[in-house]
Amino acid sequence: MSVSHSGRPVIVAIVAAVLMLTLPVAASVRVVVDGRGGTVLVETRTIDDATYFDLAGLAAAAGASRHWDATTRKMVVFVGQRRISLAIDTPFAALDRTIVNLRRPVLMRDGEVWVPHRFLTGPFAEALHATIDWTPGDADAMAVPLGPDVVSVALEDRAEGTAVVIGTSTPADFSAASSARGLITLMIQSASLPDSLGLGAGDGLVESVELTAEPDGVAVRIATDPAARTYIADDFGPPYRIEVLVEEGNIATTAGSSIPTPTLRPQRRTGGRAEDVEEEAGEDGLLTVMIDPGHGGNDAGSLGPSGLTEKEITLGVARELARALQREGYYVFMTRSSDSFVPLLRRGEIANMAEADVFVSLQCGAWHSSAASGFQVHFHSRGRNQRRVATGGLVRDFPGAVSPQSEGHLWDRVHQGHTGDSRTLARHIHDALAGVVDTPDRGVTSGQVAVLAGCAMPAAMVEIGYITNPAEEDLLGDPGYRQNLARGIARGITGFMEEREEVKE
Repeated sequence: MSVSHSGRPVIVAIVAAVLMLTLPVAASVRVVVDGRGGTVLVETRTIDDATYFDLAGLAAAAGASRHWDATTRKMVVFVGQRRISLAIDTPFAALDRTIVNLRRPVLMRDGEVWVPHRFLTGPFAEALHATIDWTPGDADAMAVPLGPDVVSVALEDRAEGTAVVIGTSTPADFSAASSARGLITLMIQSASLPDSLGLGAGDGLVESVELTAEPDGVAVRIATDPAARTYIADDFGPPYRIEVLVEEGNIATTAGSSIPTPTLRPQRRTGGRAEDVEEEAGEDGLLTVMIDPGHGGNDAGSLGPSGLTEKEITLGVARELARALQREGYYVFMTRSSDSFVPLLRRGEIANMAEADVFVSLQCGAWHSSAASGFQVHFHSRGRNQRRVATGGLVRDFPGAVSPQSEGHLWDRVHQGHTGDSRTLARHIHDALAGVVDTPDRGVTSGQVAVLAGCAMPAAMVEIGYITNPAEEDLLGDPGYRQNLARGIARGITGFMEEREEVKE
């Protein structure tokens, strides 16, 4: 029996075999999930004329983790990024936020949780992104690979250019390539295309969009205007979609950007703080802090158990941080000051255009287990072609743009010059936060940090707490706690500025 999830072939074979002829209510099912847990012999029982599966065996076959709450008598199973919640003696399962009726209650027998076979063909299969067609008594079963449906296509005018937004029913794997004549081709793997779906005339930097069903999936061909120079293809969700943002100019620089350069106040450095001065020729050394509230607009970020969104939290802390820094005399910018969407690459570019001295991005941690908690500070370490890594998707340049090799070399030189200061900035922020919050300390880390990769100044990303942890979500929703976080981060930035000034003196 074959199954497909996330565009990768998966094999699920189910063969029923009676274990003991004298006990017809007990049997076993061999479950094979290739690429997950492997082959597992899962015990089944016939209870009240219904087939039940041992949940521990199914979880092992799927490579899933289980979390039992003895107080509420609830079991939570994490299959990849999907969460299935079960309550003993009830017939309902919650797949993420969707309630599924199993028609038979979940049972506890001999210290193990048993689920009706509708769990196998329903939420379990959906969590695997697979179709499992199995009926009690079948010796084997056929599986239908489950691929995404392309449900919509639209053009959107944005400040950065023209976006082609392709909606899909589920997460989709895709590849992208471009040609010298300005044609972008996407292949959405294993996808299906409704006959009625279409797009009219192009707009902006996009001349036309053509979708066709092919044996491997859905091909999307985007013909661009001659003024188009670069594009970024990335996926988002939920709601699930692939966005192709077609831009003018070259994303390796700020040339051709539609974001205006901010007008800066003349300032001078004094003891790590900023003071207004009369404008003078040759005055430099602006002390400017760029704050980046993560996510925003149609990108809500991670979601807490009670529904609080990451974009709300980061913006709230950013506003408090801006006030705290302004009280210290710094000139403060924010990449967004409202619930608006700012592309990932554009955030670093805004800081570069503002000639900021420091860039600090605010994010929330998130994990499939609600037990994860704490704060952490990251800085970007130099590596190959950081700008390509920074997109989180695919970047291809049209002819005339800076080559990936040249672009990578230039950014390597930029990062090499700021890695030491970024490490120091991250350490100062970490130490200051450790003094004002009681949540677990997850330390300072370095690596490929997408939002920091395009910054030409010392930069750090602060994970202020895990929104997926119910207790920390409550804290992050508290205005007083947000002020406390902001004071700690501001203290860390000030400490970094003062240390850097001492070194220069």
